Amino acid sequence: AAIVLAAGMVFAACEDGGFISSANLGLSWDPVFVDQPAHALLVVQTTPSAWRIYVGTDIGIIRYVLPAGGLPQSPDTLAIGSFQDNLSQRVVRMGLQPAPCSTFFLPADTALWALCRARSGVSGTDGFAVTGDSGATWAVSTRRLPINDVAFNGCQFFLATDSGLAVGNLRNISDMAFVSTYDNLVTGGRVKREVRSVATQMGRDFNGADSMIALWAGSDSGLALTFDAGARWGVVFANSDPHEFDLIQRFISRGIDTATSNFLQLSGNFVTTLALQQTGGARVIWAATQATGQGRATTITTPFKEKNGVSVSRDGGQSWSVPLVGHEVWNFAFDGPTVWAASSQGLLHSPDGIHWDTLTNFVDPLTKATIDLSVEIFAVEVVGNEVWIGTENGFAILNKDGKVQSIKRTFQPVDPATPGTEGGAYANPVPYSPSLTAGGLRLHYKPPVSGPVTITIYDFANHVVKVLLDRVSRDAGRQYDETDLWDGRNGGGDIVAVGTYFFVIEYANGAVHWGKIPVIR
Repeated sequence: AAIVLAAGMVFAACEDGGFISSANLGLSWDPVFVDQPAHALLVVQTTPSAWRIYVGTDIGIIRYVLPAGGLPQSPDTLAIGSFQDNLSQRVVRMGLQPAPCSTFFLPADTALWALCRARSGVSGTDGFAVTGDSGATWAVSTRRLPINDVAFNGCQFFLATDSGLAVGNLRNISDMAFVSTYDNLVTGGRVKREVRSVATQMGRDFNGADSMIALWAGSDSGLALTFDAGARWGVVFANSDPHEFDLIQRFISRGIDTATSNFLQLSGNFVTTLALQQTGGARVIWAATQATGQGRATTITTPFKEKNGVSVSRDGGQSWSVPLVGHEVWNFAFDGPTVWAASSQGLLHSPDGIHWDTLTNFVDPLTKATIDLSVEIFAVEVVGNEVWIGTENGFAILNKDGKVQSIKRTFQPVDPATPGTEGGAYANPVPYSPSLTAGGLRLHYKPPVSGPVTITIYDFANHVVKVLLDRVSRDAGRQYDETDLWDGRNGGGDIVAVGTYFFVIEYANGAVHWGKIPVIR
């Protein structure tokens, strides 16, 4: 869910794996806690040699003291608000707001925000709260909104909610209003009401003070922005002709077309992520965009024809070009002029943001573990002289030439001498969803002897569903983690029904390993 670097350490918040740390840039990982999901991370430097790290979980914020080069210490849990507030303790996002105009102060002279989303079957409502005394007391908003993101401009805050874009002031967090001019875009049919993300673009004014240059709001159907604090809004839509990405669509203000400013268009209206690249003294904005189907027409006869792709603006969002189409991109990373993009089709690389190549089929030179083209890449980060990519099948660490240095996973070793289901083999992931899990279900085993191996999938009634491996030679002593995958289909090619299935692995010496596979949709 999040990765931060602090005090010479790497920390990761994992939805399924808790909070983990690495002291050697990912060569090995140690659990800090694994008994619950971690949704968000935030680091505050309190002294030149000490930090605080905040972890958003299902039970509130867990706070640690972090000395330079050391492990997290002295954990304590911050409950968000009081019992009477009935605010969900599931913290999905945090933020730090400079607050010289308020009575809220942390050691870093900031206010700590917690965005909470309710979970089905658990008490507590959606909402948000802010503290200025490290969690001892909280101001909880009486406006209970499903919040997705928060951005700040001095004492102002902007909330991306399922009900639209809201603005307020830290002095009274419950006294806020939805941005009316943005709402005109919504009622005019330009964008959807749900705002997924919000960001403030800051710069220096004539007096040298920080000021907001632009406010951005991302929805499922377009990217809206304002250069005048919300008085007028523009929306970037997809090009009307997918083969002419440099055509100009006019600025859209208050839900109607005007000629006050020009925008080049995005490849698609669904903006999945935004990133800022600072290189050569320039500020370049990157947007990963996907098609949402046929949108509004620019003329009576010309509908938008959206495509998945990458869009870029080199002038603060006033105009856009599309250097790449056909990829579902989820994350960006930069190294000077070099751009890296994590996509469902592989790791995209460009030395200049113009010319692109795609890297796939990553192989660990030592263990021979692989991440192949069937596995989507969801995250990428430049860490020192390395490039890290995150997938549902583990981390891969590359050098900047794209050569794999290592692949890290949480696969557990198996003992071929262990009988039955006591650790001799296992399936991953379980439960398994054929429609949601890319790459298929992996079987992990280590043959006790070299020779032919047969793997069979059975249903609960002991009927053969599929022979996955039929007397194929395997080597003793080698752990097989991803050579044998089941796609959730039977021998006829149909996806199996929801239920419990079994795998049976038969070895050349007659030994057998087996285990259960719960299948869900």
